[in-house]
Amino acid sequence: MTHATPVVLVIGNTSTADTLSDLTALAFDAADRLRLHAVVAVGMEHNVDDYAGVVLDPSWLDSTSAAVLGAEAMERDMCVMTPEELHATFEPTRACTHCGAVRPSARPRLIGGTWTPSVCGGCAQASAVHRSLAHAA
Repeated sequence: MTHATPVVLVIGNTSTADTLSDLTALAFDAADRLRLHAVVAVGMEHNVDDYAGVVLDPSWLDSTSAAVLGAEAMERDMCVMTPEELHATFEPTRACTHCGAVRPSARPRLIGGTWTPSVCGGCAQASAVHRSLAHAA
């Protein structure tokens, strides 16, 4: 399944609640800094070809499924970066990707397991209302 908007896959060990929490935080950072959608890879249900790039957490070799996905991404010569490269190269944003305003409320939002690029509270609320109206129709 190819995504309509670019999505980054965050790969690492998800075997414990703590490691999954760490990867979730990394996906939040990736969505914010790259201004792209980000998904945490849990299990091997992902095809790396469906993603714009990969962020490899240092724990990726501690999990068989993460190691397989990470190796596939490198084998395909995808854009692969470490959290260190992500943080050194890309600044956090406080600009809403919808309205462009710089607001303290602008942050990635989790929708259906995918982190969105940063969105301010007003745009997030308007988007949620739009989605609920679309589902009601």
